[in-house]
Amino acid sequence: METILNIATNASTPLMIAGFLAGAFFLIARQILKLKLFAKLTRQLSADIIKLLIDRLFILALVALFLGFAGFVIQVIIPQIDIKTSIDVPQSTTSISYSVTPIDWISIQGGEFEMGTAKENIVLPDEIDETPRKKVRVSTFYISKTEVTVGQYWECVHAKKCTAPVNYTKKGCLYGREGYDDYPVNCVNWQQAVEFASFVNGRLPTEAEWEFAATSRGLRNPYPWGSEKADCSLAVMDDGAGPGCGSKIAHKVCSKPKGNTEQGLCDMAGNIYELVGNWYQKQPYQNQPYTQDGIFENPHDPDLPDFKGHRLLKGGSGYSKEVDRTLRAANRGYNSHPGSRWHGFRVVFGIRGRTKTTP
Repeated sequence: METILNIATNASTPLMIAGFLAGAFFLIARQILKLKLFAKLTRQLSADIIKLLIDRLFILALVALFLGFAGFVIQVIIPQIDIKTSIDVPQSTTSISYSVTPIDWISIQGGEFEMGTAKENIVLPDEIDETPRKKVRVSTFYISKTEVTVGQYWECVHAKKCTAPVNYTKKGCLYGREGYDDYPVNCVNWQQAVEFASFVNGRLPTEAEWEFAATSRGLRNPYPWGSEKADCSLAVMDDGAGPGCGSKIAHKVCSKPKGNTEQGLCDMAGNIYELVGNWYQKQPYQNQPYTQDGIFENPHDPDLPDFKGHRLLKGGSGYSKEVDRTLRAANRGYNSHPGSRWHGFRVVFGIRGRTKTTP
């Protein structure tokens, strides 16, 4: 089944293009005959033959357009299909237990850095929301070395301070399955991430803190490990073998140590997208306070109870490819599908604006 789906997906684009082009060609040819635009040709054909050709061209056009539409449907629908994996049906959340590895907090010394991407370095149209490049100052903070794991999240659920991931019964979600203690918890929504952060006396990182940490305190490298091209030796991604380096699911945390930051943070690129504290906005800092020397102070969102939008995602996932550039630290995504199997989070504690938390 998986092979069939992959073949269909790869064939969908040429099928769609060829179908729509052929359909358009047959419709134009039919109209030419119907209007007798080429008089010399039509005079040599009887009325019955012309009528037959018009009818046949209409049928060919319908078939071609149907194939083009089929290609479009395959291209849109198949990537959303959860390909069957080896993950078992989840157990009752009250009957399963996990071993819990304590959170390993990494200190990130505060400082100033240039956040985002310069306009001249934009490659894809979607990257325009990373501009303009801006100078940002962040205070010292602590961040979890890994994405929050299934075991760590289970401890919060067991303490009745968190609820089971909103989509944990779906394929590809790791919570409720045995043997995934040290895998990143996924299929959670933003509010569940906030509840866990509160459970450990922390919070979600701001986008600025996350990007500062992902670039080893603001180094001008596109990736946590530097500038080397992304592949499955450095990140859990799709480098040609399929999502999750061929596994179709997220990997155990810190499975790609070569891709760590200088401070030792794991999986800041790939594995699962990470929710941060900010809303996604195309121009996120236009109303943020900054110092007299033009430096933004760790921008974060004010309370926006009426805001209609999505939460910001950083870091790319196992579905990311080098060509789509979503593994870069500056990339900005949003959770249009809350509770996705490719969404998780990590936590911080420190000072953010006037909010202070302690471990």
